[in-house]
Amino acid sequence: MSDPERDPPATPRRRTTTSFFSVVDEDGTPRVPAGLVAAALSLLVAVLIGVVLYQLGPILRPLAIASMLCYLILPVHRGLVGVNVPPIASYVVIALGVIVLMTVLSRAIWVNVSAFAARSDGYTARLGELAGTIDDYLSWLDPSTSRHGANDGSLSSPVGVDERGEGLMGFVRRELASRRISSVATALFGTFFGFLSTGFIILIYLMFVLAEADLVRRRVHLVFPERAGRVLDVLGAINRGIAAYIRVKTLVSAVIGVATTVILWAFGVDLAFVWGVLAFLLNFIPFVGSIVAGILPTGLSLLQFDSVWYSALVGVSLLAAQTAVAYVVEPRLAGRRLDMSPLVILLALAFWTWLWGIIGAVLAIPLAVVMKIVFENIEQTRPIAALMANGSVKPHANG
Repeated sequence: MSDPERDPPATPRRRTTTSFFSVVDEDGTPRVPAGLVAAALSLLVAVLIGVVLYQLGPILRPLAIASMLCYLILPVHRGLVGVNVPPIASYVVIALGVIVLMTVLSRAIWVNVSAFAARSDGYTARLGELAGTIDDYLSWLDPSTSRHGANDGSLSSPVGVDERGEGLMGFVRRELASRRISSVATALFGTFFGFLSTGFIILIYLMFVLAEADLVRRRVHLVFPERAGRVLDVLGAINRGIAAYIRVKTLVSAVIGVATTVILWAFGVDLAFVWGVLAFLLNFIPFVGSIVAGILPTGLSLLQFDSVWYSALVGVSLLAAQTAVAYVVEPRLAGRRLDMSPLVILLALAFWTWLWGIIGAVLAIPLAVVMKIVFENIEQTRPIAALMANGSVKPHANG
């Protein structure tokens, strides 16, 4: 039995009143719910991360591209080392192979572009015919837009007819003539040197990332001596997820590139090889890239051939092949390999394109894979991983 003289009196339990935004104790003291505080802090952290990613984009974008290139280089490097090729020599062989491949592609593209330039006068004439056709159609819809009718000097036409009634082609010529050749050349040189500088930065990053790749395991054991196994499991899951995506995407892009080249070659469209290479590259931008790669050569075929229906058949053939792969085969294949919801892929594409532009569009899915795997291995964020997945969520790491 307890002694009432020694035992302290029991503290009465405080009664509280709970609302969505606050918890009010019996004595009237308001308190903010812990869940609301956690949600606010999470939102603040997410906004801060977005600001940091945007501001450090010029530094992080080349680093992200270099990291992605490592997933293409390291398997080849390890395969060469596995057949008794020295590590340094394997990198030399890879570099020589890339140089040879780029030389062959550049030569093929140059041949196609040279042949295209030799027929540029025909494209100019065809462009004039199309402009005349459009002018005639506009004049049929509204006689005031006719090149030959009366004109009061106002720009009543949606394409802008000048005071002399030159129509669409005159408008295009005047717009082109108003641009100085020197300014165009300056812009082209600026873009070229910008591309070279970015490529050089990526190359520097790539060298350091490759040099550090084999030291990651050792450094994880030094930094996390007690949890090294779990950390390495998470990193291994990230590597497998990104490698699976790159394999699927490269395979699908190659199929689309070959299909585009074959279709355009069969129809006799100029620059068939160039369009195939462009389709291969653009397909790394999910959903949108392959559609753009189909529209561009269709526009060229409209200038090349006299028949609109023939150009329409070219466009339908390209869009049928590319859409079948981009919207049916690829989402299902990538979804099964990555266990990633197609809606999440679309949202990731929109977000990273808004944040980092074209490079963000290419990196959208790999970055989403990294986020999902990290969320799966943190107890508090596992429900978010469940929303990102196609099926059930299973943590990659034990514990």
